[in-house]
Amino acid sequence: MSFATAGGAAPLRGVVVGAGALGPHWGYELHHSGDVVLAGWVDLLPERAAAAAAALGAHEVPVGADLAAMLDAVRPDFIVNVSPPVAHHAITLAALERGLHVLSEKPMAATLAQAADMIAAADRNERLLMVSQNRRYYPGLVAFGDTVARLGALSNLTCQFFVAHRDDAAEFLFTFPDPLLLDMAIHLFDGARAITGADPLTVYCEASNPPWSWYGGDAAADAIFTMTGGLRFAFTGNWAGDGFRTSWTGSWRATGERGSALWEDEGAPVVSPAPGERLEAVAPAVLVSDPERFPGLEFSLAEFVDALRTGRVPAGECHDNLHSLAMCHAAVESARTGRRVAIDTLVA
Repeated sequence: MSFATAGGAAPLRGVVVGAGALGPHWGYELHHSGDVVLAGWVDLLPERAAAAAAALGAHEVPVGADLAAMLDAVRPDFIVNVSPPVAHHAITLAALERGLHVLSEKPMAATLAQAADMIAAADRNERLLMVSQNRRYYPGLVAFGDTVARLGALSNLTCQFFVAHRDDAAEFLFTFPDPLLLDMAIHLFDGARAITGADPLTVYCEASNPPWSWYGGDAAADAIFTMTGGLRFAFTGNWAGDGFRTSWTGSWRATGERGSALWEDEGAPVVSPAPGERLEAVAPAVLVSDPERFPGLEFSLAEFVDALRTGRVPAGECHDNLHSLAMCHAAVESARTGRRVAIDTLVA
């Protein structure tokens, strides 16, 4: 889990790989950060990267379609991997083997075997591979986690996620085999770990695709996870479910020995104490929202840079994030086999 740190005081140089849905948002963060420099931008359609850079006023940033040529030309300290998940493995390995650090969009990899390859490469080259789980930085989720910690021993955590995702969806999602469980759900599964500090042990899951769904793969799922500490985490989601939409971070309930807590992204956590208990919810931090910024990315980048400067292990570090990724793949395996699947053995 150790990685080489970056010496000196000069801003770190980063290359963005991918100019699709989230690429321009990451370009914005690198371009406007005082801690890093946007040193290059790679996309299979270089004109798309050029247009994204121009929109930022970064006309001088080199763009191209060839990752190896770009890395040779600009010699960055790290890349931000914003490519589609199917490309994460090849791109991340190429960067790590060249001695670069990698900040990657979720999911880390398309398969657990690929993730294991990437983690081994990070270890072998003593480089940081961090997955940006941007929900971990949302003030509401942080406050809910702090509130849940006041409940004592936990018995249940539930999350409902109902978002009809049509507009602005990445094109690959419409033909993805399991769009909910292998793309979106990692935010909710990783959120459950962040909120409780518990890790997954087993899962039983059923998945389906509503008849009206615009996805090719299963867009709905119900999963029950056993977690460390005796916790049961129940997830119900539908990415093609219209009406009574939840927030993108879901609707949550936690039950513990001292009472229960509720939270939805748009509001603050609330608590209901057990008889004889006195509990107060933790209020979310108040942040000034910049409409140009995609929520959480600036904090992911800041933690990544801090880790490279100090050696502190960040949230989303690859060894830890593997637990969240394994929750997704184990849920898919359970849905396909109809059996409960052990997760802890997948990350051993």
